[in-house]
Amino acid sequence: MNTRERAPRTRRLGVFLASLVLVVTGAVVAPQAAFADDSYVPPTLSGDCTVDSTVTLDLGTLPPDAVKSTFEWSSVPQRNKYGDPPIRYGSSDLSFTIPASAGYRVLYPGITYWYDEGDGLLYADEVKRPSCVVQPAPGAVSTSPPVVNGTVRAGETLTATPGEWSETDGWSYSYQWTGGPDRPKKDTNKQKLTLDAGYIGSVLTLTVTANKQGYVPGTASVTLPPVGIGAAPAPTDGPYARGSGQVGSPLQVDYGTWAPSNLTYTCGWYAGSTQLSSACSAYTPVPADLGKDIVVKVTGSRQGYAAGTAHSSAPVRVTAGPAATVTRTPAINGTTTVGQTVTLDQGDWNLPPNAKFSYQWLRDGSPVSGRTSGAYAIGADDGGKRLSVVVTVTAAGYTTATATTSPTAPVGKGPRPVATAAPKISGTAAVGRTLTATAGSWSKSGLTFKYTWLRNGVAIDGVTGSSLKLTSADLGTAISVRVTATSTAWETNTATSGTTSKVAQGAAPKVLTVPKISGVAAVGKKLTVSTGSWSLPSLTYTYQWLSNGNPIPGATSSSYTVKSSQSGKVITVKVVATRAGYAPGAAITAGTSPIK
Repeated sequence: MNTRERAPRTRRLGVFLASLVLVVTGAVVAPQAAFADDSYVPPTLSGDCTVDSTVTLDLGTLPPDAVKSTFEWSSVPQRNKYGDPPIRYGSSDLSFTIPASAGYRVLYPGITYWYDEGDGLLYADEVKRPSCVVQPAPGAVSTSPPVVNGTVRAGETLTATPGEWSETDGWSYSYQWTGGPDRPKKDTNKQKLTLDAGYIGSVLTLTVTANKQGYVPGTASVTLPPVGIGAAPAPTDGPYARGSGQVGSPLQVDYGTWAPSNLTYTCGWYAGSTQLSSACSAYTPVPADLGKDIVVKVTGSRQGYAAGTAHSSAPVRVTAGPAATVTRTPAINGTTTVGQTVTLDQGDWNLPPNAKFSYQWLRDGSPVSGRTSGAYAIGADDGGKRLSVVVTVTAAGYTTATATTSPTAPVGKGPRPVATAAPKISGTAAVGRTLTATAGSWSKSGLTFKYTWLRNGVAIDGVTGSSLKLTSADLGTAISVRVTATSTAWETNTATSGTTSKVAQGAAPKVLTVPKISGVAAVGKKLTVSTGSWSLPSLTYTYQWLSNGNPIPGATSSSYTVKSSQSGKVITVKVVATRAGYAPGAAITAGTSPIK
């Protein structure tokens, strides 16, 4: 419409109502004339009102007062209740090949009649008739049925392919799965269908619809076998038994990752073929499991699926549980002196189940045989030594723990022993004789004795043994002995014997070889006498020469010169052997021949 044209006037619309064309299934019906002037011929359509077919417009004649007409092929929806604008095809040819976009729409030539108002202005009226409802063209035909890829069982996803069709260019396909449980159309009207447990036993039919605007949809269907139960779930990672593997320390199950997911799990803990527990929460190894390899068997279940089973990929070797730990160190209580009893305070511990204690007492770090109780009687062997105790905690299946007390101070000596029977001296109290002492009896054992001999109560220097040989110094004195008892275990004490009678002289020495005179038995000759040999050493000798048994005055040396007064007489010598503290011994030689 140009700038001098006016909008169409509604007063003329009634003139053209009779020009409507009724359309039934694509056939064009010519309208009846509504004008009084029989010369008016309304426009008509002829031909097949179907996509890809051609319709032809016969404009007829102009209505009264119209000065011209124009048209453009257009279409609108059949029930255009929303007032959608028409599709204009830009064609003003009398013959028009209906495009696919016009399918199911009302096709009309859109004729506009122009009128002259007489003032040089034109106005127009547009009519949408004649018209026809465009029918779709025949659709594509399936030449090969649809194909469904995938396993028809729960947990699987089926994928549809449309098969083969007689027409493909510009065609699209839609899919519909039927025969299954009630599911939203958004899940069943698509190319892929995931089968959940609700589908088990269903007989599904896939219908593929080939679509193209302006064409009758083509359909093809395929029916599937009943949906089976799903394949057993299987892990893609795991399962695992998690934990240290120590006795008393729980092992946890890590299910890992399974396909499909959302499973319910049951468990079994095994050592070899022996089931230990069916708890999925945890399994705590017991002492009987020590050294065994533990695995967890996990079974994954889900409705509609076979059960799937897997074992933990790496067994857990059970090792000894942690050792007990001491929270307060053991200690020794009591007085550490010989003769006393000390006791063990085993301290405080964090203990494994069924723990047992044992003890070993040490003397200067070395075990004391047989001392394994909680109390210790300190004996003589412990004097001066340090005591300690090794406390050992054992429990089946757990690492052994030990703790050692601090050593005591060196064990002190016990109270002094007492002589229950006084020392005694045996032997004859005479010079040259030996006295022997016994220590007597004492209240303690393990003593060492030292002897001090006393002369009239005064210690005799240099004599510490249990025997004393009496010398001339002892003559006339009373002898006693003092015994000193010493020990590393006990304090020192002494005890003194009673005294002997006064020491008497020793027995006179006895001649073993009689002295002998040598020389010529004649007047003026010198005679010499030997001492002979005696039973005692260190003797001193005196001599007395005898003439016919009578002492010769002044003849007291070991030699004698014979006088004339001894002529005809027999000479002998009396030899006297003396030693301090001993009685003298005497011997007389044999006589000479008569002196000449």
